[in-house]
Amino acid sequence: MSTIAYYKNARYDGGIRTGLDIDDERAFQSFVPGGEAQKTQAWNGSWM
Repeated sequence: MSTIAYYKNARYDGGIRTGLDIDDERAFQSFVPGGEAQKTQAWNGSWM
């Protein structure tokens, strides 16, 4: 059975990566760069 995967990821710096994979082969990819990364507090491994 064939598989189709569509993705759109927003990066922390505002960049957008979009793509389409068909049967684990990249059929389309787009990247729009964002601005400078914003300084954020590092995750400490806990949600609380």
